[in-house]
Amino acid sequence: MLERYQPTAVEQAAHANWDARDAYRVTEGALMMEGTAIVENRYFWHSAEWVRRIISTGLQVESAAHKYFVPGHPTAVNNSRAFTYFPLHINSRATGGSRGNFDSYLYMLGKDSYSNRLKLGVEYDGLLCVVVKISYQFASAAAHTDIFNPIRAFNNTIDANMNRKFVFRGALAPANFTNCLVHFMPRTLVETFVSDGTPDSTRYINGLGFTAAAPANQANYTTKVNAVTADHPLHFTIRVVTATPPGWKNATTLHLTPALMQAPDAWKWFADMVAIDCSALAIPASGLTDAQVQSRIVRLTVPPGVVSASA
Repeated sequence: MLERYQPTAVEQAAHANWDARDAYRVTEGALMMEGTAIVENRYFWHSAEWVRRIISTGLQVESAAHKYFVPGHPTAVNNSRAFTYFPLHINSRATGGSRGNFDSYLYMLGKDSYSNRLKLGVEYDGLLCVVVKISYQFASAAAHTDIFNPIRAFNNTIDANMNRKFVFRGALAPANFTNCLVHFMPRTLVETFVSDGTPDSTRYINGLGFTAAAPANQANYTTKVNAVTADHPLHFTIRVVTATPPGWKNATTLHLTPALMQAPDAWKWFADMVAIDCSALAIPASGLTDAQVQSRIVRLTVPPGVVSASA
């Protein structure tokens, strides 16, 4: 199981994440152990950084049409950090708007095939990952698909309507971004346990690590959920309801029906979570504007940043 798809996340990107390559998961491709994968310039950057620390001269990695370089990390002499995988800037629990609450991670991208294939015909020099950790509680879920389908649809509409659409320009030493992609990343934690005997449900439960002493049931599943939230605090809770009127119940709790989660404009509720205040928009909700992304998100990470639509 991949680090980013931990148990309790129904095969979606999870709260707990030990994968240093998270910035490179914007486009999912085959993993090296699963199939053919592109050998990226950045895979060799640790060697270039090792030599730089010895000879005090910056290097680059050349492969095919790309010359890869990112500035050396200022603390690399002591802990071998490199900006290839370590963020240039982290803003935990950023807040804004009516209820915005999220984490942001700003990465530099050197020139390789990855920075050129995020969007056809466009080369990016950075990536701003906007992460929201959401917990899901289902008032009624008899089948595994009752949980999996609404969450997957909700995440998909966020990706389709908010990602690969915005870039920003701005300086944050030692980087000067001219085309930094803003990417939104909902993270999933499911608090409701369902076992319906289907192959998908059985595979999911088998991956949760239940034992004879702690069998598969709601109580033991809740113990696993609590272990996640103890180390990875939530930003928001979505309670999936059938009859209760939907909408925000307080600053961090949102009620939605399965139908609303799977609606084409379900992304607007997520936009609320990143301080853009979209829940009051008419249905269908209109698209986000450059100004909204700039004032509500980028300015919390790179104050002088200017947002424009992605090419």
